[in-house]
Formats: sequence, C-alpha cells, structure tokens
Amino acid sequence: MPSANPSVRVSRRTLEDLQRLREALGARTVDETIQRLIRERDSSVPNRMFGSGENRVSKFRESDRLEAHD
Repeated sequence: MPSANPSVRVSRRTLEDLQRLREALGARTVDETIQRLIRERDSSVPNRMFGSGENRVSKFRESDRLEAHD
C-alpha cells in the first residue's frame, strides 16, 4: 500500500518548471499542478488515438451508397 505522503525525486530544474507552471495555472500546490497535467493528458487521449479525418476525408454523397455502385 502506498505511503500517505510519498516523496518523488526530481531535478532542481524540473521543480522550478513545476513551480512556474503552478503559478501560471493558479494551482495551490505542485501536486495539484501535476494532477491537472495528468487530467489534461487523459482527456486528450482519444484525439491522439483516433486523430481527425478533417481535410482528408470527403463528405458522404448519395452516390457513395452501395446500391449506386451496381
């Protein structure tokens, strides 16, 4: 079972970057900042997995129906 207050070692530069990001996001803690980054990443997974067919797929036309290809 994980500890209630685990420690994570990061470089000084990473900590400074997280603190700047925390201020930019208006987060109260570095932990909250990391949680926001995780949620943002998780919410964008479908877009990365499936992509967008925009500009690559033409609109469906009535002539595209299977019966029209006899």
